[in-house]
Amino acid sequence: MTNIFIIRHGEVGYQYDSNGRKLMYRPEVHLSDEGKVQLVSFANSLKDRGVKLDRIETSPFTRALESSRVLSQVFDDVEIVENPAFADSHVPGWFDLPISMQEELMSHGEDIYLNPRSSDQEAYEHIAQRMLDGFNEVAKRNDGQTVAIVSHGDPIRLLLYRLGRPEGKIPNMSFLSKEGYLKRGEAYRVRIDNEGRVLETELIASREGVPGQKEFE
Repeated sequence: MTNIFIIRHGEVGYQYDSNGRKLMYRPEVHLSDEGKVQLVSFANSLKDRGVKLDRIETSPFTRALESSRVLSQVFDDVEIVENPAFADSHVPGWFDLPISMQEELMSHGEDIYLNPRSSDQEAYEHIAQRMLDGFNEVAKRNDGQTVAIVSHGDPIRLLLYRLGRPEGKIPNMSFLSKEGYLKRGEAYRVRIDNEGRVLETELIASREGVPGQKEFE
């Protein structure tokens, strides 16, 4: 039996515009002090459940790396492996714009993926596929072990959708974000059998059993 904890990074230190609006953050944004405390608390809660991590595979983005280092310290300096498969969505045209612009789109049943702002913006299908390929490779490489994957909100939600529905069109994020969307510093535990089949997916939330929603505040 293989256990994989899919963890969203902790709270970040936002940048604001001249009107006090939070801006879409770049790959190099750091965890906030709150985020570090959040990850320590989360890691200790896993230890209290009897979890022992064999390895941490992480997005190379700064906020995920810093979250992984906090987890590693709590779990006695467990090995950290950077894995680009788990990076955040590539949406460079949206960096430094007010997050409220995304909220406005989603209130009308759309999202940033339906409204690309650069020719190289990543699509749902590509994000979901690289996340799924990375997940399957980690599961195969760590058969019988317990591993953490540290990633980001939208990619994690797309991965969870694909684990449950391997084929077919992916709904947009205005739909997917309404339920089962990890808050920062939360996780899903996925149990996999020896043949790579998903047996169970458990939400490990700050409020036990409450499905999350994408946050904009």
